[in-house]
Amino acid sequence: AGFLMRDAANSLQITNDDLDIELNTDAKNNKNTVEIVNRGLTVLFPQVNSTIKDNALKVDIDGTKLTLNPTDVLINNTSKVTFDGVIDSNKSEPVFKISGNGGLNAVDLKKFAGAQAAPFIDAKGQIPIELNINGDMKRQNLVLRFFCSPENYISPVTLSQTFGKNTVLQAKVNFKGDRLKIKETGLFNRTTTTDEEGNTVEHLEEIAGASGTITS
Repeated sequence: AGFLMRDAANSLQITNDDLDIELNTDAKNNKNTVEIVNRGLTVLFPQVNSTIKDNALKVDIDGTKLTLNPTDVLINNTSKVTFDGVIDSNKSEPVFKISGNGGLNAVDLKKFAGAQAAPFIDAKGQIPIELNINGDMKRQNLVLRFFCSPENYISPVTLSQTFGKNTVLQAKVNFKGDRLKIKETGLFNRTTTTDEEGNTVEHLEEIAGASGTITS
């Protein structure tokens, strides 16, 4: 059965169509597997007329291993990011890895700024995005990157240092206990070369950066 949730200010609505859970038992091999399928998950932001949707999400549980099958998350009209991942408890402590890759339409992102702010934001093309999260119970790592170019970008201002160049906006964060470490985070001009073995080598020139450690 579906459900609908919203906050008191009606700035956020979450709806879902259906959730199926199927348990499969292999008595001969003393093995149980679980298949979870969720359909029609939608997050709506009424104040900026924007949506995030996942039409079909499938999770398999096989013993100590949980697998998130590739699933497409749709943002507004034409943006799509595909996520997949795994959590494996068949070790001394659980480890996990989640990744996301796709393209964000600059106009779709611009809508999240709202009707009043959107006219002041310059947006064009499709912005590639990469997300990687991995770790265990003690330490977790997050890397989020947006790749922009003269044909694909979103920006409220024009910077002379990046005009006409390929850039990357990235965040690299490590979590360990009560410590949060930020490194190589910020806006960078990006160029690439090819080494003798044919591998692509990335070169970053920092335009605006942040680093440091936060403890509680």
